[in-house]
Amino acid sequence: MGIQVARTHELKPYIIFIKPSSISCMRQTRKNARIITDYYVNMKFKEEDLQEMEDSAKKMEAQFGQFFDQVIVNDNLQEASMQLLSAVHRAQDEPQWVPAIWICSDTQP
Repeated sequence: MGIQVARTHELKPYIIFIKPSSISCMRQTRKNARIITDYYVNMKFKEEDLQEMEDSAKKMEAQFGQFFDQVIVNDNLQEASMQLLSAVHRAQDEPQWVPAIWICSDTQP
């Protein structure tokens, strides 16, 4: 619901979705990784964690995909980081949609 609330007639944010890699790729890249939360420290990723990431990503894409300006698949952390940085720079440099009222005024000086 957050995306729908953020996008209004007055504001159209540039939305980048960072999608997890395939579950087989996550098994490889996260086999030595650990989850750190407020409740657990250094807990290994379980198969259920990977499946939950994949399922959540699919649900988000199905529900909100039409709002995404760009999708970056996080297969490789360094490459995904570079793609994100590039997308941010592009969003800053390219013209973006703004409401006409922000640039036009009905009042004449």
